[in-house]
Amino acid sequence: MPTEGRAPVFLAPAQVVRIARVEGRTVLDTAAWVQQRTTEPAESIAARLRDAGLRLVPLTDLNQGRIWLAADRIVAVRESNERHAAGARAAIIMVGLRFNTDVAVREGVEEVMEALGRLPPP
Repeated sequence: MPTEGRAPVFLAPAQVVRIARVEGRTVLDTAAWVQQRTTEPAESIAARLRDAGLRLVPLTDLNQGRIWLAADRIVAVRESNERHAAGARAAIIMVGLRFNTDVAVREGVEEVMEALGRLPPP
């Protein structure tokens, strides 16, 4: 359900790149550079997308919140650099983000790779 009482939006699960909380809303970024905001909890959205077959890796954003990234949209995982905020330990390069191509997370590179390794195969 989108914000402001608008009609429901249907998204193709394979197009979702990232699910996060931004300014009190759940935000979904898609490979088509379309961003949807909803009042639904991020955990609920992530569970529904996983049930639909999307492989999501749960990580921690720089505000200590949960973030889910679509594993099949990840291109590279590397150490964070100086342009990321304090606390960033890994930068995940992704295809299809709206504003930039990488996501900084609190987990280190090895932790991100371990989390990816725990996902079921595509």
